[in-house]
Amino acid sequence: MRTATKAILCAVGLGAPFWILDSIVDSVIFNKGPIVQQLLAPEGHTILTRAMIISVLVLGGITFHKRKRLEKKLLETNNYLENLIDNANDVIYTQDLDGNLTFINRRAEDIVGYVRSDWLGKTTAAHLHPDDLLKVRENLEKLANGEAVSGELRFVAQNGDIITLSIHEVPIYINGKVTGLFGIARDITDRKRALEALIKSEERYRLHFEYVGDVIYSVDREFRITDVSPSVKAVTGYSPEEIVGQSIGADMGILAPEYIGKGVSRTAKILAGDQIGPTEYEFIMKDGSRKFGEVWGAPLFKDGRIVGVINVARDITERKRAERTLHNYQEQLRSLASELSLAEERERRRIATELHDYISQGLLVSNLKIGKVIESIPASDVADSLNEAQELIEQTIRDVRSLTFELSPPILYMIGFEAAVEWLVEQTRERHGIKAILKNDGQSKPLEEDIRVLLFQTVRELLVNVAKHSKARSAEVSICRNGDNITITVEDDGVGFDGSRIGSCWNSTDGFGLFSIRERLNHLGGSFEIRSHPGKGTSVVITAPLKPTENRT
Repeated sequence: MRTATKAILCAVGLGAPFWILDSIVDSVIFNKGPIVQQLLAPEGHTILTRAMIISVLVLGGITFHKRKRLEKKLLETNNYLENLIDNANDVIYTQDLDGNLTFINRRAEDIVGYVRSDWLGKTTAAHLHPDDLLKVRENLEKLANGEAVSGELRFVAQNGDIITLSIHEVPIYINGKVTGLFGIARDITDRKRALEALIKSEERYRLHFEYVGDVIYSVDREFRITDVSPSVKAVTGYSPEEIVGQSIGADMGILAPEYIGKGVSRTAKILAGDQIGPTEYEFIMKDGSRKFGEVWGAPLFKDGRIVGVINVARDITERKRAERTLHNYQEQLRSLASELSLAEERERRRIATELHDYISQGLLVSNLKIGKVIESIPASDVADSLNEAQELIEQTIRDVRSLTFELSPPILYMIGFEAAVEWLVEQTRERHGIKAILKNDGQSKPLEEDIRVLLFQTVRELLVNVAKHSKARSAEVSICRNGDNITITVEDDGVGFDGSRIGSCWNSTDGFGLFSIRERLNHLGGSFEIRSHPGKGTSVVITAPLKPTENRT
């Protein structure tokens, strides 16, 4: 610790000769003797006598009490320097010209793993990387000639890791002669590894940049394209030279004009540090054709500052065409499903009409005639048989009427949707013993025929599901008008189910055809939403558009 303190005092540029400082430090800081002892030069000649020192102290006005305060202050300063050096984040050390370590602080133990006793009085060769031994010898030669040295040295840590230290060493002078060195070393192992990884990543980037099929390009803070991969030629027909230097904020030719604003806005956000997901653009090729591209972007850093944006553009033209084709197919399927539903309803209505107009009427006429026959004959076995036949006909008439309502309730067409829903609620109450109620806001809700049919079928299916699966004791159907839409809510207090399973239900063929209902409603401009939790019942919200003509009133 003494040697380090002395070396530091000299290194900071104190003007007094080192041998005087040595004696003062020994006397005052390290308590080797009172300050009034004579100070000796290295050769042993007396330089200052006791009388001379006392004279200096008296002439300088230094009293005994002041001297004690000075000694205390120097001791505190010494302790502070000891703690400062020992707890420094860097390795601080001194060596003689043979390379032997005369002092090293505690930080070396943390970095390399060896305790200080393994270092002091020895050279660094034991722990130095073999390839750096020659570099150390060269450094010692330069220091002996009075030169300062900076560079990097590698050490083998106790656990076998290679540690890289950045060093800065300066000569220590005594009586104008270099006697050793004072050094500071900083652990830069992580930084070196990061730099090596960066170099490798840059090599990989360059390899991808040159040969990848996607187009990689960079944009600076002025929105100018600064670099572009050679693949741009195969994708767009333009050479890199024709692209570099163009601004995405102007009509650059390759970016479709309607997408320029979008490109500028996206780039500005990335330059500001925002995270932007993949963005789709339309590009104009050199031959005038158009292609769709999906672009990923990330900030480009230099010295910790965002200096641009690096982008990767992928040709997704074929994918967009496939998506467009699939979308058209989906629209056709929705249209077909809606048409099929209407056709089914029309067939139901036709069958229900025939049942009512022909079969039901025929049964009624037959029943009346049998009644007249029974009245015209006296009581007999024949009359009893005719009574039984009449009862059977009456039951058949009731069944036909019920079947007619099941197929296509005339009330839906004769009175309207809300009256038909009220009939469904009554049927649920009577047949299944569920306390079902209907709430209606009383506003006018004119519906197109296809939407009216679809909504009626949906409510009927939902109420059947409540009766069969929910184990509900009560259910409520509410109908209200919200602006240009009708909203129908079907709620029950049944067992419910896990809401996370709703997504899988869309593709299921079980239950009441959720996928079919949703698709048909979407096709007609409506929506279908399910909310449910285990033990807390289920709520289904349906919306559909009203007649456009009514919307304007």
